[in-house]
Amino acid sequence: MALTPDNKKALRAAIASFCTEAERYESRWTYSQRRPFTGLGAAPQTWHTDDCSAYCALAFYFAMRESRVIVSDPLGYRFSGYGNTGSAINYLDAHRAPQDKYRVGDMAIYGQSRWATRHMTICRKAGSGDSSVWSSHGSQSGPDNRTLHYRSDLIGVYRHPALL
Repeated sequence: MALTPDNKKALRAAIASFCTEAERYESRWTYSQRRPFTGLGAAPQTWHTDDCSAYCALAFYFAMRESRVIVSDPLGYRFSGYGNTGSAINYLDAHRAPQDKYRVGDMAIYGQSRWATRHMTICRKAGSGDSSVWSSHGSQSGPDNRTLHYRSDLIGVYRHPALL
């Protein structure tokens, strides 16, 4: 079922809100690559122990609950607490975002190649490659805001199928 423009707007607003609040409360976030990850449905102001790909899934899950708009897990694991950057690129690969027309909820994946992914971020403020703002939980110091090209190993930017 395709989302209406109002559904997409509500979902994107909730994603942006989640990321902004997570960045504000970054001291409550701990970095860990454990699986299954936890925190689905928990507010971004609470305590979290997750990594970059879990952070993107948590943003979508939180936004889905807040907006009451049903979407699939961007990691491809039905919000089970599993998945990573590799499963995300497998799920999102057919849905590249238009270059320099990035929207809230788009996900950037970094690494050496499609088969050697290392990191992902989520767009929290729309714009071009230079003006968009991305939220990252890729280290103990995050979540924090980044530019799209803060790393030199960008593989691509992808749009969740529900937000096409």
